[in-house]
Amino acid sequence: MFFHTLAEFVATILIMLIASGTVIGGMFLYRQFKLRAKEMEEELDSRDAEAHLGAVEARLRTVETRLGAMEGAIGALVAGLAQSPAPQPLDAPARTSPTAGAAEGVLSLGASNRGRS
Repeated sequence: MFFHTLAEFVATILIMLIASGTVIGGMFLYRQFKLRAKEMEEELDSRDAEAHLGAVEARLRTVETRLGAMEGAIGALVAGLAQSPAPQPLDAPARTSPTAGAAEGVLSLGASNRGRS
């Protein structure tokens, strides 16, 4: 009878340990699963962030290239405007003053030959 009571007591203790161990082990495994899922999500986010950063850097390089082309074009325009005027061709009449040829295309106000033939 003593062994029977002792066996029931030991069996009860073992069942309680197994049951509580199963619950605690399940909680531990669940926690490990959640941690692993969180790590994988962070790794995926970091990869997405790196891919996004690469795309942003590519767009920045494109904008910088376009800006450099625009700066070069504006610099060429400014350099062209800053140059002295183009020289006159050799067969053009020489002008000694800025107003020397101003009256070439103007009609004179003197006597006209209209009506006198």
